[in-house]
Amino acid sequence: MVVKITKVKNHLESNFEFTVENFEKELNDLKRDYKIKNVTNMEELIIEKIKFFHYLEEGKAENPLVIKDSDKNGGILVMLTGKDKEIVSYIINTI
Repeated sequence: MVVKITKVKNHLESNFEFTVENFEKELNDLKRDYKIKNVTNMEELIIEKIKFFHYLEEGKAENPLVIKDSDKNGGILVMLTGKDKEIVSYIINTI
């Protein structure tokens, strides 16, 4: 599965993607390396990866607002606060 992400910050967009080859391995690595316990499915795994990526760039990743699209594409919008208190949005789609 390929996860495509569009990051929007201060009206600027950047795109990146990653693959989730083995959900069980990814999940176990995340739990082991980052002490994350509440991940039980692929969607939560992707959100935790976004939070970790955001933490590396912005210094914090607390209390994300997660909005899920109800259509078949399964789009997810994750909004977090940036280091300058601006809103950073991550638009997530899977292929």
